[in-house]
Amino acid sequence: MSIETKTLVNSLKLVDGTFSPVHTHDLIKSFINTKINYHKLNRLIIQEGNHNSETVFDNERIKELEIEKANLMEAVDYAKANGKKIKLKAIINLEFTDK
Repeated sequence: MSIETKTLVNSLKLVDGTFSPVHTHDLIKSFINTKINYHKLNRLIIQEGNHNSETVFDNERIKELEIEKANLMEAVDYAKANGKKIKLKAIINLEFTDK
């Protein structure tokens, strides 16, 4: 018995350009902070339903995102200190599957 999976892929080119370090800083900070806030809100919703829930996934994901944000900000600071522009690409891919 085989399970057939059909996949439909859509993508959105959210950002694709060359930016100053200041503009890049603002974009990255905005993107990552939005994702962090999503996990904070999700954590709050889960904890309201179950005060004993540890929300391990959301806590770990927030930590990962904070670390990645710091790493990216360090790279942006390097570009700023060295008079560089930054090529930034951000793509959202959607995949719909039967299973």
